[in-house]
Amino acid sequence: MINHAVAAALLLSQAAPPAERPCVTPQEAGDMAVAMLPYLVDAAAQHSRPHIAGDAFLVTGASAWSERLRRDGAPRRASALAGIGKIGGAQVPQGEGGEAAFQFFAQMMSLGLSASIRPESCGQVDAIARSLEPLPTENIATLVGATLTLAMANANREDDEADAGADADVDSDADPEDGAAAGTEGDRGGPPICPA
Repeated sequence: MINHAVAAALLLSQAAPPAERPCVTPQEAGDMAVAMLPYLVDAAAQHSRPHIAGDAFLVTGASAWSERLRRDGAPRRASALAGIGKIGGAQVPQGEGGEAAFQFFAQMMSLGLSASIRPESCGQVDAIARSLEPLPTENIATLVGATLTLAMANANREDDEADAGADADVDSDADPEDGAAAGTEGDRGGPPICPA
């Protein structure tokens, strides 16, 4: 259940966006993944149980893995919150407010994951969880941080190429009332991942 006070606190704590949003570091991306993963594992296990065999990992081993990730993720919480704040463009409160913000974000991500898993995909979700479980937590954080850095570098290169093509096609009499000025860069949905 969404706590409306937490949602209001998040909205009120938003700072004016800087001219250029700060990037999320690979460390913060990895720490967000490790801090969020136990919530996502729990959500995937709960959602998938009716659709997988009784000896599947999400039935037999997910709970222990989730507990290990919670322990390992605790020291990463501050870094994860910094990354979450950058993504949301908000100043994340410290102390209990920061914990409430993290719980709110974790619940939203878990609900989104549960809604996106179709029953016929539960076996693949189980296979992914089973393959990640033996990895040390540090390896999971490094894998996520490096993957996001690579994905953002590719996305930024594609955006730059698209912008270059669009700049060549810009109509010189663009009407400013039609939205953003011609040739300006729009919000691409969040801060980039910092280069490694």
